[in-house]
Amino acid sequence: MRAAVTEAFGGVDRIVVRELPKPVPAAGEVLLRVRAASMNPLDCKLREGTYRLLFRVKPPFVLGFDVAGEVEAAGPGVTRLRPGDAVFGELQRPGSHAEYAVAGEELLLPKPTRLSFEEAAAVPAAGMSALQLLRHDARLRAGQRVLLNGAGGGIGSFAIQLAKVRGATVTAVASAHNQELLRGLGADECLDYTREDFARRESAFDTILDLVPNRSFPACWRALAPGGTYVTTLPGPGPLFWRMVTALPVFGGRRCRALMLVPRRSDLEELAQHVEGGRLHPVVSEIFGLDAIRDAHLRMQSGHARGKIVVRP
Repeated sequence: MRAAVTEAFGGVDRIVVRELPKPVPAAGEVLLRVRAASMNPLDCKLREGTYRLLFRVKPPFVLGFDVAGEVEAAGPGVTRLRPGDAVFGELQRPGSHAEYAVAGEELLLPKPTRLSFEEAAAVPAAGMSALQLLRHDARLRAGQRVLLNGAGGGIGSFAIQLAKVRGATVTAVASAHNQELLRGLGADECLDYTREDFARRESAFDTILDLVPNRSFPACWRALAPGGTYVTTLPGPGPLFWRMVTALPVFGGRRCRALMLVPRRSDLEELAQHVEGGRLHPVVSEIFGLDAIRDAHLRMQSGHARGKIVVRP
């Protein structure tokens, strides 16, 4: 099979498309003929060597977690899927930027009939991130006001739609050329970050999701209403420190949280239900062939992609 192989940690020049043996599914796994796989910021971080210990990867390895394709073979103990099934989901270890990949059946679902393979591959990581940000980290409720900083990206495009499903009022922050897209997704208000600094609004939002992320809790907390929550997609010592400090009375019950994505079958099922119900639709802005995988990485790390970037092996 052809695969995009990261031969050493570093820049995009470290990725080479070459032939590899087909992987063999273990117990509880299936072999997928990959029809589409999407890019996530994590792919660039892993290529550079960040989080390599967390995911226990070392070169050479194949990147990619999101996947959509067809089951070609099933390993021992697989009960939900059989050869020929069209599925989408998340790999537990990277490997979807290839013609074939193995995946555990627990994180694979039937592909929604409303979606193409490319659209289905765009859903898992970004969709689950948006869902967990709103439900678990922000505890968003109907009638609350949520601001999304960096709303034009993969997580943001899902978060707008899911926040509206939950009955929230959405303010989306992005560049001027993304405003029409964001309104089409359901945003109640759109801000051009080159014209207005949302952090200057006092007590204006119950939730701020920093999806770029290029702000911080200290910069944003005054824009939160008392009891409001700031959530960043960049975990680290900063958010952990502010999570502890915000217990002080001066912050008026405002909280700081950081996303730690935990892939769950139940979350994929909820996303699929919203898709089939017409309440959620992935935004795919660009599709790259496997031979253009370096360009896909450059586009991803530019920080200016609209919605999701998809790789078609």
